[in-house]
Amino acid sequence: MPPTARTVFILYNVVWWMPLFLVIVGLWSYPVGAIGFVIVTVVRALANLYRTNVLPVEGGQRFPLRAP
Repeated sequence: MPPTARTVFILYNVVWWMPLFLVIVGLWSYPVGAIGFVIVTVVRALANLYRTNVLPVEGGQRFPLRAP
């Protein structure tokens, strides 16, 4: 995996945890954190659908927006 794709992969996974972290720390309220988490989860689900249904196997392995 190229270094840029690896960085996107790491940031993509960190962003998924950010709404939960910001709620636990107290910077966001629970409703704002829930909305943020749902938005990030929907984006991840769409990226996963794209990866599994549109890209060939080789392209899916190199796709940076994927879960480990």
